[in-house]
Amino acid sequence: MCLMATTTCLQRTFTPLTTHQKRAAGKAGATVTFTENMKVTLKKDYFLANPKNKQWFINMLSRFLQENNCTTYHAEGDADVLIVKTAVESARERNTALVGDDTDLLVLLCFYTRSDS
Repeated sequence: MCLMATTTCLQRTFTPLTTHQKRAAGKAGATVTFTENMKVTLKKDYFLANPKNKQWFINMLSRFLQENNCTTYHAEGDADVLIVKTAVESARERNTALVGDDTDLLVLLCFYTRSDS
């Protein structure tokens, strides 16, 4: 089973500077119209600094995964809670691994595993 949880970028409205905003600071990525077969020559940081490019890429990736029998989820804001809740739910039925480098995932995993058990 394949799961993907993402943040819907265009609806994100956070006051504190997020990691994505810090990474993109000072970079004004141009909106790029692209297709699956197109090679994008922009640097990743510039490309993803534009919320429209990022959302288009997420939607395209989600379609590809769904066509290959993977379930995808999209969060309205921060995807961490959705990722952890989905992993905990999946673990009830099958072996599940949650892979990530964000310590928030570990904290949330501890919380939701205890409260759901």
